[in-house]
Amino acid sequence: MPTRRIWFDVDPVRQPGDIGIDSSSTDYQLKFMDPGGTVRVVSTATLDGAGDGTSVFALGESGTPYVEDTAGTNVFDYWIDCGNTSGWNAGLYLTGYATGAAGNFTSIEGDVYVTAAVANTTGIESFMNFASGGKVTGHAAACQATVDYANAALAFGGGAYMAGRFNIKGEGSSCDPSGAIRQSCIELQTQGTFASGKKFEETAAAYAVYLNGFTSASGTGSIISSTNPNVFPTGTLGVRWGVGADGAAGTAYYVPLIPATTWLNTNRLDMSSIDVSASNTDGGVIRMGTSGSPITEDTAGMNFVMGYFDSGATSGWPAALYLHLAATGTTAFTALQGDMTVSATATTVTGIESFMAFTSPGKVSGAARACQGTIDFGNYEITTGGGVYSAGCFNIKGEGSACDPSLAQRIQCIELKTEGTFETNKDFEKKAAAYAIYFNGFSGAAGTGSILTTTTLTIGAGDPANVVGIRVGVGGDADAGTAYYIPLVPAAEWN
Repeated sequence: MPTRRIWFDVDPVRQPGDIGIDSSSTDYQLKFMDPGGTVRVVSTATLDGAGDGTSVFALGESGTPYVEDTAGTNVFDYWIDCGNTSGWNAGLYLTGYATGAAGNFTSIEGDVYVTAAVANTTGIESFMNFASGGKVTGHAAACQATVDYANAALAFGGGAYMAGRFNIKGEGSSCDPSGAIRQSCIELQTQGTFASGKKFEETAAAYAVYLNGFTSASGTGSIISSTNPNVFPTGTLGVRWGVGADGAAGTAYYVPLIPATTWLNTNRLDMSSIDVSASNTDGGVIRMGTSGSPITEDTAGMNFVMGYFDSGATSGWPAALYLHLAATGTTAFTALQGDMTVSATATTVTGIESFMAFTSPGKVSGAARACQGTIDFGNYEITTGGGVYSAGCFNIKGEGSACDPSLAQRIQCIELKTEGTFETNKDFEKKAAAYAIYFNGFSGAAGTGSILTTTTLTIGAGDPANVVGIRVGVGGDADAGTAYYIPLVPAAEWN
């Protein structure tokens, strides 16, 4: 191995591998002679600021960088072993004092200029490796950044303060990174091989992000808000994020933090305490689209809102959807309304549909009603009010003198229909106890004092003798109507 020599200033004998220091009236330069015999400058320590652009240390220059193309070569390589048991020891410790009145200052900056297709690049990397027996009793942070406000009232002047900033920058109108597979200001990654069931992400106290030291408060006066708008499960917190630009305070938004214990659909969606604004008549509690800008999707078979539920209850009256409206005002009310606007030639349209399917061995021991409407008069006397009460109202409406539906194939307020395929001679309509209409609970009375009159209609000799009548009314909205009776001929006498 050749002898390594150190020179200082003028030294006539220099050979490859030697290092030395040359001084002048303005700076000191640390140099070495490479294997080819060229003396290279490693660093420059400037005495009066009049050096070559780098005050303390330089390796190469902007236009003529130090070149090293050997695979796996670290231009600077430090291996340090610290066995101290106290204090806070550092492999590299740099402190910068920003004492200028303007400008920018960076304590450590790592720039990478990529001019070819490379595999991976990292501006600054911290790699912390734990070998067998290695651990911490406090915390291990591969990278930590702290803004210390000290213990004094700082004269803040419109700047933005952040412990970390991650910026993706464009430099002109020709900048187009859209061909990248993925872009992100921040990426959180887990990689490598772990023991079975012991991956970082599988550990109970492992988090993608951990908010440390923040205390929650109600309302929006804290970064962590304990006020749950009840759109989310019980115990949900909100963490405040800001959206804006440099030079602005930004607009505050809250991102929900749902407790892990309620994440797996173990809690209901409770909006009992939601604030309803008087101006939100287009959806005080829930709004999905607007009349002018509806949510649009033209995929065949699309169900915009869908819910599947399963109840095995043996008592009570469970409901997949239950809506209750307390009508305490003096206007018109609707508990459930389904509107549809048809602006094209559709095949079949239905405003509200109830479809009840029976599969083996499904049946009822009481009654199966695909649709039921009930008016409950309670247990009190309704004072005279002139209103009309209907358990069901089926209305065909026109909106003006140009309305002309006469070319329709058929129009009816009510249609009773049977369809599908049945077992031979077991069609619904062929059952003895099957009816197009069934009057249930009407006791009837003689004369015309009841909807069902038991006074038989006298027709003539040889005609049905036990014809009774069911009362129907004809009129308008504002009157009691005119009574008529429709004769009901007993099935046994229908010949």
